[in-house]
Amino acid sequence: MLGTVPGSSRYFPGGVIAYTGGLKESVLNVPDEVAPNHGTVSREMAVGMARGVRELTGTDYAISTTGVTGPAAGRSGLPVGTFWVGLSVKDGEDTAIEIHIDGDRDATKHGAAQAALDLLGTVL
Repeated sequence: MLGTVPGSSRYFPGGVIAYTGGLKESVLNVPDEVAPNHGTVSREMAVGMARGVRELTGTDYAISTTGVTGPAAGRSGLPVGTFWVGLSVKDGEDTAIEIHIDGDRDATKHGAAQAALDLLGTVL
């Protein structure tokens, strides 16, 4: 969504799609204990992912989403449409919000992405 806007390279150096816990740990430096202690769909994971992206890209702000897109609930046991949206702010406080989105896989993914942009908008 961010990269489709003309001129976006001035403020958006890139992003990371990290489905597996291994990538979240190795690329985003999410601490090894987050997934087993809190789950991959959790406040701690969302904050860790956002912080990792911000540090990796050298930006002042970064957002993340982690959730259950469907169609099945998956390993977390959480219902489809459950997401945590993370925000990391350089020299500020990192945060995350839990959201619930109804709909199919595309609707939940789009809703989570929009929620991440909305959360970012609260600090810009």
